[in-house]
Amino acid sequence: MRELSKELGVGTQCGKCTNCTKKILNEKLIDIVDITDQVA
Repeated sequence: MRELSKELGVGTQCGKCTNCTKKILNEKLIDIVDITDQVA
């Protein structure tokens, strides 16, 4: 999460950016799990 926040330059001021970053990260992790399930 810290690496993603640094890379995107968000999460340093208010909580909105941090929440948005967490949402993006969770969506991508779900996509990865879905792809892994399809391959297995």
